[in-house]
Amino acid sequence: AERRAVVERTKAARNYREAAALAAVADPAKARALYAKAVALDPANIDGLLNHAWFQQEAGNLADAEAAYRRVIALGKPGIDDHWLYWARLGLGDIQSDRGDLSVAKTTYGEAASIADRLAKADPGNAGALGGKAAELLRVWPTVSFCARGGGLRPSPRARPASANAAR
Repeated sequence: AERRAVVERTKAARNYREAAALAAVADPAKARALYAKAVALDPANIDGLLNHAWFQQEAGNLADAEAAYRRVIALGKPGIDDHWLYWARLGLGDIQSDRGDLSVAKTTYGEAASIADRLAKADPGNAGALGGKAAELLRVWPTVSFCARGGGLRPSPRARPASANAAR
């Protein structure tokens, strides 16, 4: 009975993730709610967690977003889940930067850049898919840091992570 319940929860979570993906463009609030339901039912699905984190971050729910990004990082296996780990570190770095934790954000972006390097070496033809945000932020970091301390400009928000849409 317990095994059947797990299968049903996983199936329901997949349905919520699919519905959220469809709602994402037209109704981000609905997508955010659907991803939250999916994560509640299947908290170990890294793809669902990453999308949940991103939608929470976009809504300004930084504590929820941070918790979800950290869960992705905790669950992810380097070399296997690098795509998700890369985007989770970028999101976490953005939150740290938004909060003014610039030295911590720089470290987090550096970790994302290392993952991007590993992914680019593994698949050179797909290196551009990562967007290069981590490396670019590290390149312009003195300017970013100066502007953030002065309350001026901050790095432009990143694009929504491309979900691998792979069953996990």
